[in-house]
Amino acid sequence: MLVLRAVKLQSEPLTAEAVFRTVRKVDPGLGKATVYRNLDLLTERGTITAYEGEDGVRRFVGSSLHVATFRCQRCGREHRPPSQTLQRVNRMMWGGQTVFFSRLTAQGLCGACMRVLKRTKIRV
Repeated sequence: MLVLRAVKLQSEPLTAEAVFRTVRKVDPGLGKATVYRNLDLLTERGTITAYEGEDGVRRFVGSSLHVATFRCQRCGREHRPPSQTLQRVNRMMWGGQTVFFSRLTAQGLCGACMRVLKRTKIRV
């Protein structure tokens, strides 16, 4: 219950290590293997969702999470739409399905870089 509560009460994804640190504050005797095993069990049961971040580290979320990133290939800036927009997009894309987690990564040119390229008359 401590592991489940630690994940469910956070609005942001947590690494297994962050969950371990959180539950250790409540129960200092709880072992790391127990926390990791419970994270795996809760994920298998669909009670929480696990995903691999861009850095390769596994993270856990206890509620719906929709992540989207647009990265400009010219300037490297990242843009992220609001969560409500992503929920609306998921409803449109998946119809009657219940989507708990989605991740979209898009690359291209941001508006500012497109304006620069248009002024210099470089074709994209």
